[in-house]
Amino acid sequence: MPQFPPKATLWALGLLPVLAILAYGSWSAIRAALYVPQTVTISKIEILCSIRSRHHVFLFNEETPWTEDCAGQKQLFKTRFGGRRDTLRSGVFLSFSYVSPADGRPHVGTLRRRHNDQNFEARPGDRIAIEASRLMPLVITDWSSGSIAEDDRILSPAANSSLRR
Repeated sequence: MPQFPPKATLWALGLLPVLAILAYGSWSAIRAALYVPQTVTISKIEILCSIRSRHHVFLFNEETPWTEDCAGQKQLFKTRFGGRRDTLRSGVFLSFSYVSPADGRPHVGTLRRRHNDQNFEARPGDRIAIEASRLMPLVITDWSSGSIAEDDRILSPAANSSLRR
């Protein structure tokens, strides 16, 4: 194993925190440039169900649309391949109104999350913090998910329906 001079080791150890601070600062600047924070009031809470098939081609999973008919989804889950290769999922969706900075008009948004900002079970009337896109009127986020997977994209219902066409 090669030995590094102590001066080079100190340089490397000093440079790592500087790089971390620069990365965080640049992300904060990008976030501030692209999103506007807002506090919104939850108007409706829905529990929806969906089936995700484990039959996938490359990276794409087949799934049924989110629906209020959880009993029907459970029956479909049992009959479809005996439920062995599929996953029955349920999600809590919070609905609210927000004003988009992109077009200045009110829109209805939906987030898939269970808790309010105080980490209590969400109820209608609770207030939560979101960020609305400055560029796209139908795109909102609360940064609750670190993933950009299809499941974790947070869009308003109108944006979701336009993506499925």
